[in-house]
Amino acid sequence: MPGKRILLLTSSARDLDPYVEACEKLALTPVIGAPPGTRLPPLLRDEALELDFSTRDSVLKIVTETQDDPVAAVIAIDEAPTAIAARAASMMGLPCHPPKAADACLDHDELHRILEAAGVAASASQHSQVLAVLVNDRKLRVCVSTVGSLKQAVATPSTPVTDVLASAFRALDLRHGPAHVEVVAQRDTWCIASMSLAAAHPFTELVRFTIPLVDDDVSWPEAVIRNALGLDISRLYTK
Repeated sequence: MPGKRILLLTSSARDLDPYVEACEKLALTPVIGAPPGTRLPPLLRDEALELDFSTRDSVLKIVTETQDDPVAAVIAIDEAPTAIAARAASMMGLPCHPPKAADACLDHDELHRILEAAGVAASASQHSQVLAVLVNDRKLRVCVSTVGSLKQAVATPSTPVTDVLASAFRALDLRHGPAHVEVVAQRDTWCIASMSLAAAHPFTELVRFTIPLVDDDVSWPEAVIRNALGLDISRLYTK
């Protein structure tokens, strides 16, 4: 009997395999949404949805095409479909970040405007460090930093970076899903340089978790999918 269906939106097949493998491990059925002409594995091609992520018509197509056979989650693997994913998930009543937050993260100036209005420092510096985050029910549940990066900051701010992230997430009303945040240490302040609501990032390819007494090898894609399904991720520990 097929497992729950998961809609994976991607603008290319480059980062797709780890998410398909995670679906298989969790006994889920992956359904791919991608632009026409995207080279997909043969087994996934027949059920795939052809989507144009530059138009909101794709949102209605997702909702219509999955109405008779619903999906349990919508995940934007790369950045291009993040706004479409948020709108589709919202229309289907699935846990997700709000569409306005997805729009803001795609617009650097708008993101900084929102953050600064909320009293969160923003920076245009390119010397940033990446944090991979999973938000669950408006709470930061998992936060993984680039190896040693935060400790290597010239002057580590006294305010924990997680406090700054929490303030930024409140400003954007981030609710449920992944986020990759670039932070910069300036004087005694953590500043937000940029933010992406895409699931995949080159940094997370090597991230591995363990769930004590349950699973000693959980990949980042699997953690993202577990979170999207509302499964407990509080016991995920970085290996």
